Amino acid sequence: MDYRVDEVSLDDADLERQVESLIANAFSVPIPSGRVRRNTAARGRAPPLYVAALQDDEIIGFNAFIGHRLSIDGDEVLAYQSCWTATSAAHRGKRIFQNLILAAHEILNNRGVGFVFGFPNSESHPIFVKKLGYRQLPSVKWQMPNLAFATKFFLTWRHADLQRLQRGAVLQDDRALIRLKRNEMTADLRQFECEGSLCWGVRRQRQVAGMTISYLDVGGIELADASHLPRILDGLLREVQGAAYAQVVSIEGATYNELLRKVRPSQSNVLIIRDLSLDTARLRFNLFGGVRDVY
Repeated sequence: MDYRVDEVSLDDADLERQVESLIANAFSVPIPSGRVRRNTAARGRAPPLYVAALQDDEIIGFNAFIGHRLSIDGDEVLAYQSCWTATSAAHRGKRIFQNLILAAHEILNNRGVGFVFGFPNSESHPIFVKKLGYRQLPSVKWQMPNLAFATKFFLTWRHADLQRLQRGAVLQDDRALIRLKRNEMTADLRQFECEGSLCWGVRRQRQVAGMTISYLDVGGIELADASHLPRILDGLLREVQGAAYAQVVSIEGATYNELLRKVRPSQSNVLIIRDLSLDTARLRFNLFGGVRDVY
C-alpha cells in the first residue's frame, strides 16, 4: 500500500482546501469554502471524525463522519454517519475507500461508538453492503396535501400509545440537528413547537408537468404526546408559505410510521448500518430526512 490512512483535522487550512478540491474533482461540482466543516460540525454535538488517505503530503482519499447523540429508551447512544466520501481518480483501484472506512471503524469502536450509519449513493452502496458488512433498511415516503382537514385522512394519532411507539426505537436529536442545519441555511429552515412537541423542515420545489410546485420537506418530528402531531404539522405548514403538500421520508419499520396513513416505499435514501459496540438488529429507526447530510 503506497499510502497511509490517518485521522486528520480540518483546522489545518491547507488540508481543508485539499479536501474541498478532492471532493470537487471527484464529483465535478464546486465545493464552497468551509462547506464540509459546516455540514459536519456544530456546537454542542459529538465532534466529527475526518479520515484521509495520504501519499506523502497529498490527500488522495477522504471520508467524514458526523457525530450524532441519539436516544434509545431514554439512554443516549453515540452513532456516526458516514459522508463526504471522495477518492482521487488517479488512485482508483487501491482499496482507498474500504481502508478509510475500516480505519474509521477501529477509531470509533475504541471510542465506544454504538454504530455507524449512512445513506450511500449508487457507487458506494455495493461496497458498504457487499464488502464492508453493512446491512440495509429501505426508506418509505408519506405525503399529505396542504388542505383543510387533511390530517383527519392522512394521520392516525388517535388512541396511539406513544410510550409503546418509542420503546426500543432509535430517536434522532432534532434540536441538535436544527443547530447543525442552521450552520448551512437560515432563511429556508422552519420549526414549530407545541407543548413540548416539535416539527421542523424546509421548503423545497419540484417540477411537475412543467409547473414548479413547492412543498414542505419534514426534517424531523419530536413528540411529547401523539395528539400533538396534527397541530405541529399544520403549524409548520403555515410557517412554510405556498407549500402544496407535506412530505416525510423515514425508514421502513420505524415506529412513527404507524401514525401516518398511505405510507409507500421509496426508491432512494436507503439506510445502511454497521454495528460497533451496540447490537441494533432488533431496533427500529425513527430517523427522518433531516438526519441526512444532504438534507
